[in-house]
Amino acid sequence: MRSLLKGFFCGAFIGAYIGLLQLGEKQTEPAIESPSTPSVVVKQVDLDAVYPHQKFNSAEEFEVRAEKVAKEREKRELVAYKKEIAERAKYLKQQRAKKLAEERAKRLAEQRAQELATAKKLAEQKAKKAEISRVEPVIENVSSSPSKSSSQGGGGSSNALSSKLQGMGISNATYYVSLATTYGNQYGIDPVWLLAMAKTESNFNPYAVSSHEAVGIMQILPSTARALGVSTSSLTNPEVSFSTSAKYLAMLQSQFGSVRMATIAYNQGEGNVRNGSYRTWYYDKVLANYNTLKR
Repeated sequence: MRSLLKGFFCGAFIGAYIGLLQLGEKQTEPAIESPSTPSVVVKQVDLDAVYPHQKFNSAEEFEVRAEKVAKEREKRELVAYKKEIAERAKYLKQQRAKKLAEERAKRLAEQRAQELATAKKLAEQKAKKAEISRVEPVIENVSSSPSKSSSQGGGGSSNALSSKLQGMGISNATYYVSLATTYGNQYGIDPVWLLAMAKTESNFNPYAVSSHEAVGIMQILPSTARALGVSTSSLTNPEVSFSTSAKYLAMLQSQFGSVRMATIAYNQGEGNVRNGSYRTWYYDKVLANYNTLKR
């Protein structure tokens, strides 16, 4: 009897011990934290950031959470990408605007420089025109009426002019004054101015020939004479010389607008007056002789 009880208790004890061992093994079985091969590859750092110290009870739960994290990360990356694209577009737009502004500034500068050059040119032309049209205070405007010029005798009487020329040692002074008065009145030129030019050109020498082959009292070039229908051989004739010079000076005055510029063109050429490359020394000498005869 005692041995039976002892066997019973031993078997019960062993069974209980085995049951406790099985129960302990069941209770200590770990929960599923992650599947061995998740369907969505997500970095552990992403999961840890969203679900710190999270333990998953099943692979399905892990996949759901991982997919959610992946979508959120994709969304963040898309937002960042769009932001980068927007910033890049903004930068390119700014660069384009800067380039356009520089090009516009360059065009405006070129346009301004051109406008200034044009304004300068117009100012120079205006100054030349003003100089041409300026009335010299020492020279009376030539009247279009021959009778007025004739009656005034160019600012002095013929006798007075003849006396002054004779006092300068000019022979045939009365004849020259008569020619200057006749053709000056005919072409609307002050006779005293013609006499002053004759004094400056040749000192009233009918046979004077210059280094440029200008001939006669008024030193007319053969080419000018031919253009006016006058032969070169006749230029030594005082009457031809005065008539041709008066006609030519009237043409120049009509072209350039003043006695001053006509006189300069007579001596230095029409082209030099047009392009402004002339000097006034000849005109100044004629003016000085004119003032002497007028006194």
